[in-house]
Amino acid sequence: MKISVAQIPPTTIPYGKTCIVIDVLRATSVITVLLDLGVKEIYPTATIEEARILKKSLETSNKKVLLLGERDGLPPEGFDHGNSPTALLENPSVPLVAVQATTNGTPALLSCYGASSVIAAAPLNLSTSCKHAVNSGNDVLIVCAGLRGKFAEDDMLAAGMFVEKLVSLGGTITDSATEALTLYKKSEKFFAESLRRTEHGQKTFELGFNNDIEKCAEIDKYKVFGVLSKIFDRPCIIPNTN
Repeated sequence: MKISVAQIPPTTIPYGKTCIVIDVLRATSVITVLLDLGVKEIYPTATIEEARILKKSLETSNKKVLLLGERDGLPPEGFDHGNSPTALLENPSVPLVAVQATTNGTPALLSCYGASSVIAAAPLNLSTSCKHAVNSGNDVLIVCAGLRGKFAEDDMLAAGMFVEKLVSLGGTITDSATEALTLYKKSEKFFAESLRRTEHGQKTFELGFNNDIEKCAEIDKYKVFGVLSKIFDRPCIIPNTN
């Protein structure tokens, strides 16, 4: 099993690979918390408007749908929730279905749709995500969500953490993975602070979400992780613990 790291989402579908998609600040961390709270379906969308339309199509008098996400780090107008994992934990009663639209994380997940397996992962579910990837029997591509289509140091730091774990489970490292691992090893003893110092971390901090940074830096807090599947002919993240 070879381990590679993509600094930004792929432009072609990575057929035959297991993709571990990471948007540590904060989309895949939010997905982890949502699944732990009992959400059964999370529909990632590429745009805010698509998310609004999808919520209307999925919602009925008997089925509520949570609309959540961000643009420039803040909740879009009319959304039920933003992109804050700690805010979710303050109001833990959520519907079973959610629609999510974020600047970087949801497009990254969708870019991998069609790969052999796509995992929505974060340090919060490091071990179970990595074990699932190893059990898939495929080469693993760790996909950093990036920041507006460019390199994001926060995601590379988290990717290095995943590289280290996958190597401990028998994976073979490649040059791209070595770069991420080297970056992570310099910061593993103060991971939260390292996230905060990145460009994305500074923006998140300035918006008043320091508690989110601390939360997103927690390791193995949850066993559940998300796997990108298909429901109603649409990409949908469903919970898994194996």
